[in-house]
Amino acid sequence: MIEIDKKLKFFLYTFIFILSYIIIELLIDFTLFKPNMDSFVFIAFLIFLILRFIIFILVLFALYTTYKSNY
Repeated sequence: MIEIDKKLKFFLYTFIFILSYIIIELLIDFTLFKPNMDSFVFIAFLIFLILRFIIFILVLFALYTTYKSNY
């Protein structure tokens, strides 16, 4: 079996986790809240999606710095 470096494994799992988060968020938003074709509602939807993603990235960064300081 191929041995993967711990740092590479962490980034791989983080990348997969981020992709799954984006897919799940989009599925939830488009199935629960039917997109209205009004441009204001669509722009607000995109802004809140970006804000949630930024908060998610900040949490991942905090987890990474904790992981990095422990190992």
